[in-house]
Parts: sequence; structure tokens; C-alpha cells
Amino acid sequence: MRHWPLVLMTATAVALAGCGGEPTGSLEGLLNFDAQQGPTSVSATKTAAGLLTKTFPWTIEKSSSVETLDLFRGDEATVGFTVTVARGDSVNISSVAGEVCVQNVGENPTEGLTITDKVQYHTGDGNFTDLEGASVTITPEEQVAAGGSACYPYEIDVTPQTNGVYQNVAIVSITNLDEGAEPAQATAPFTLPDTLTGESNRTVNVEDSAGQTWTFEDSGSESYETTFACDDNVGTNENVVTIVETGQTASATVEVACHALTVSKTAATEFTRTFAWEVQKTSDTTHLTLPAGFPWEVAYSVTVDTAGYTDSAAKLSGTITVGNPAPMDATVLGVADMVSPDVAMGVTCPVEFPTTIVAGGTLECTYAGDLPDVTERTNTATATLQNVSIDAAGAATETGTTDFAGTAAVTFGDPADLVDACAAVTDDRYGDLGTACVADGLPKAFTYSLTLGAYDACGMYTETNTVSFTTADTEAEDEASWTVEVNVPCGPNCTLSQGYWKNHSELGPAPYDDTWALLPDGADTPFFETGTSWHALMNEPPKGGNAYIKLARQYMAAWLNGLHGANLSAVADEVQQAIDLLDQYDGSPMAYDPDDKELQKEFNMLQERLDEFNNGLLEPGSCDETEASE
Repeated sequence: MRHWPLVLMTATAVALAGCGGEPTGSLEGLLNFDAQQGPTSVSATKTAAGLLTKTFPWTIEKSSSVETLDLFRGDEATVGFTVTVARGDSVNISSVAGEVCVQNVGENPTEGLTITDKVQYHTGDGNFTDLEGASVTITPEEQVAAGGSACYPYEIDVTPQTNGVYQNVAIVSITNLDEGAEPAQATAPFTLPDTLTGESNRTVNVEDSAGQTWTFEDSGSESYETTFACDDNVGTNENVVTIVETGQTASATVEVACHALTVSKTAATEFTRTFAWEVQKTSDTTHLTLPAGFPWEVAYSVTVDTAGYTDSAAKLSGTITVGNPAPMDATVLGVADMVSPDVAMGVTCPVEFPTTIVAGGTLECTYAGDLPDVTERTNTATATLQNVSIDAAGAATETGTTDFAGTAAVTFGDPADLVDACAAVTDDRYGDLGTACVADGLPKAFTYSLTLGAYDACGMYTETNTVSFTTADTEAEDEASWTVEVNVPCGPNCTLSQGYWKNHSELGPAPYDDTWALLPDGADTPFFETGTSWHALMNEPPKGGNAYIKLARQYMAAWLNGLHGANLSAVADEVQQAIDLLDQYDGSPMAYDPDDKELQKEFNMLQERLDEFNNGLLEPGSCDETEASE
């Protein structure tokens, strides 16, 4: 049975409506029901002519040289295809051919137009019956406009029957037929001829989906080649060949699998950190006024810290693993390693290049190199594959190359080596202070005291001492100094009594002795933390035998004698002990505790000793009036 292409003579609109105008079909059709056309009516005419055609049957086959290609990215392979056709012995085929013409006599376009065309034969009893297998259904893509018409060709193979009386019937149906109307029908009688009316398919044309065309006048074959490139043709590639006249097809499929090398790597960093150091030395004391013969302890604070560091000798190393997951061997021309932006690493592999990595195998290399600094970077390893072009016979020819890469982040943690992580600290007077190390926590502080004096002669003294450090590895050095200016007042080397000093301050009543001016605030200088000035405490009687006041008055007199010029070496220890006790018990009730006999005894012994000094019973002795006035 042969079906000829449909020829639409008149363009029509497509509608969605059922019989009687009820909406059918899609939701869009329902929503637009008001826009649907109403019922219509059609009529039909047809032609029918019997044919006897000499026809040649054909078969077609297609094959390929390979069905599966395994390639690496960048490879290509050529596959041979063969198209084979065979022409059989001719056969005579009876058929009926003509056309069905549909006329739309209604006022609306047709909807759901369907044409059923069939062959009937006379049964000998006055009736016609349908010939089994001799029919065709025509469903036009476009509808027939109101008042328009269209004709549709057909051809149906017919098996000759005994009495040879035939008719061809066409039934035209539409879904929007006028209510109560019947589908249109057209009938045409025909006879089957006994002599040939034509010949078909002695020669056929063959088209291939790859673009080739051939004409065959007899059985034969044609071959051609197609090249498949990895990446471009990955997956199923089907080539189809078609006999134009009969619509017969054959195909051959080539599966292209595209493979890639895997490149993975590790990245280990190391570097050296070198520390710079700095030192500071401070004290609360910058100036001192000291009596001759009396030493004074000055407290110092030394702070040692790093002044930053320098990172150097940055290195990178690791492994590079090149894997071949493909089912075929890979030829690798080399392995390289590069750190961004353009630092090349040295790569060592256990093979000479080019080398073969077997299917499923791996190649492991190592790399190492220096970096300019500890900046975070990206490390990229590259394996270069030798690409090939495979011809239809399976022979491979080297072509270009393809690089496969793997990356790792280059980051830096703790340094592998520390340089000058410790520094030894020394004071030129005190000696070794100790060692400061980064690992122990910084900054590190050292506190200590140095004794200045006792000076035998009056005058100005400059006391400078220096602290320095030496680093552990490079022996780098630096230092810091602190200077104290010491004034040892000049005057007569003799003593005056506590009563003298009580009366000769700037507050009177006796003439002013400017020795008082050597105190920070003169007679108003606070006495430790007692809340009382020197002058007030010196004039306060020791009620109840207050040992603190008694010692305080003799201590102040001794100190003023020293500032006046007397050498305190004879009572230097007692003065220092007095300072310690007076400072310790400077709160109320100023150490006076009748029940603490030992404490009272200690205070009294010191004040008696200083009283002896102030009254000239100890060296250097009392001043006469002349010396006092001087």
C-alpha cells in the first residue's frame, strides 16, 4: 500500500470544538469557548483510477568499522561506514489512485477534518464490501476555511478479487458538523487493468545523514569515512541512510567515550622566621639629692620584646599523582609544576619521558622549589598527553598535545625554623638579668635595683647604666641606658640638733636655713603617707612617748644634717632602717602600740642612735656657731 504526500489547496484555521459546538480539547480551548466557530457543513468529490505498476523491491543495510571509540580528550578517530543495497526481482502491483476534494459549504472553518478512503469490491449478491487492508486515513494539518476547498491525493494497493468489480469510497468527517447532518461521502468506480500502466523503483536514490547521496540502478554498496573528535562527538552518534523512493532506512551507531587523565597533588610548605629585638630601660628616678656617705637604691625596669620578624627561605614540596582511568594506555610527554604567578618547581619522576601509563595505572612524581615569600598562592601540576589521530584501519598517528592539570592551595602555617627566638639580657652594673624567648611569651620584663653612692665628697654625679641583649643565633645586639643625676650638697661636715632644724625652716621662728629648700616642697614636704608635713611632724611633741614621732624627728634632723653637708656614713645603716620602719608604719596610730614592746624597742634604739649623731656624739661631730652660719 502506498500513501502519497498530502497537498493542501486552501489554508484554514485550527479550532478546538466538538459536535454541536460543545468545547473540547485543551484548557486554552475551554477558556476561549466564546471565540470558537459554530457548526458547518462539507461536501466531497473524488476520482479513482486503477493501476498496474511494475515495481522493484529493495533492501538496505549500513555497517561501521567500529561500534565503540575510547579516546582521550584531544584525540580523534576515523570510522568507515558501508551502505549496501540489494534490488530484488520486479513484481506487479495493482492499486487505485486519485484525489479526494473537500468543499466547505458552511459559514465556519472545519474542525477535526478526517478523511477515510477505502476500497470496496462487489460480492456478487448486489452488494459491495470493504476489501481488508485496502484503506487509508488522511488527517490534514490545516482545516478548510468557510467557502473554501482542498484536495488530497491518495493511492491504495489492491489485491485483485475474482469478479473484478470495485469502487473507491471517501468519507469526510469534521467535529463541528451541523446538527443532524451526516458526514460527506464520495464514491467512484474503477477497474484494475491487465496490462502495465507504469514502472517504479528500477533506480533508487539513497541519502545518508552524514551528507552523502548515491544513485543505485542495481544492487551495490558505497563506503565512506567520518572522523569523530573527542569532546565534540561524545555519546551516541547514529548515522542513518534512507532510500528516498521507498522510505526504507538503515543505521549504524558509534559510541564515543571521552577520557581524561587525572592529576592530583599535595603541597607542603616550610620557611624560616628571623626575629628582630628591642630593649627599653626605665626608672622612676631621674634626679637624686643625697647626703654624703649615704647610699640609695634606684629601681629599674627593663622590657625586652621582638621588633617584628622577617620570613625567608620559603620552600614548597609535595607529590604529583597522574592517573589513567581510561581503558587504554596513555602516552605522557612530561609533568610540570608551576606556582602562581610564574614560579617553576623542579619535578622528579621515576621514568624518562615520553612514558606510558597503562590503563588504570598511575605515575607518581615529586617536586620541590623555593618561593620568594610566604604569600598565599596556587600550585598547579600539569601532565602533557600525546594526542593521536586514529584512521579507519586502527593505525594511530601522533598529532597535538593536551594538558591535564590539578591544583593545590599554597598556604603557610608555623615556621619550620626560628632564628634569634631568644635573647640574653645583661646590665652592665647588675650583671646577667636572664633570657627572653618568643616561646615563653613577650614582652618580658626584668625589675631590679642598683645602689647609687655612698659618695664621700660633695658635688654632682652622673650615674648611667646600660642594659643590652645578644640574640641566640646571629648574636645581634642592641642596648638602652638610663641616667640619674645625683646632687651631693656641699657644706660643713658637722651636725646640728633636731631643735635647730625645727626652728630654722622657712616658717621660722629662727633665721631661715636654706637647707630646707633641698627637700621637694621645703618645710611642707609630706612625710611619707602620714598626711603630715615635715615641719608639722618635727614640731609635734611625742605624746605618750610615741615612738614613731620620736624616731621621725631624729630621722628628719639627720637627713637635713646630711643635706647641710654632714657625712652620714656613721649612721647610714640606721638611717636606712629608719626609712624602712617609718614608711612601713606611716599610718595611724603611727606604730605606737604600748603592748608591742619589741617594736617600741626597735624604734627607740634607732631614734637614740640618730639623736647621738645629730647632737655631735658621733662622727663628724657638732657644728660650732661659725660653721652653722656658713
